[in-house]
Amino acid sequence: MTKYALRDFEYQIGAVTRNAATALVLDGRVVAMQEIEKHYWVAKVADGEAVWESEIMITPARIKAYSCTCWSGPRRFMCIHIAATLLQVRKFLQQKAEEKAKEKADHPTGFPRMTT
Repeated sequence: MTKYALRDFEYQIGAVTRNAATALVLDGRVVAMQEIEKHYWVAKVADGEAVWESEIMITPARIKAYSCTCWSGPRRFMCIHIAATLLQVRKFLQQKAEEKAKEKADHPTGFPRMTT
């Protein structure tokens, strides 16, 4: 399994996989995504008639491991379900970071503003 950076992994995988994963995310097919433990994410990805469960382990910068129920043994390449889950996790983490930055900008002292 190749270790990719989360910020730009989609440029390291095939165009067909990247495009199919992007379509799944845009269609809202990545559902029930949750962080089970710190840096360990699980999601269900609806693809046609089937729903596959994908699991990923990430550090803040790197993809450490991944698996999907669409295959049964070790695999060298990332499936579209894993790629879609990674895209959705990255989107979630970026939104969370933006919200945190906005909150910090709105309350630089760490305390909410008092109104009179």
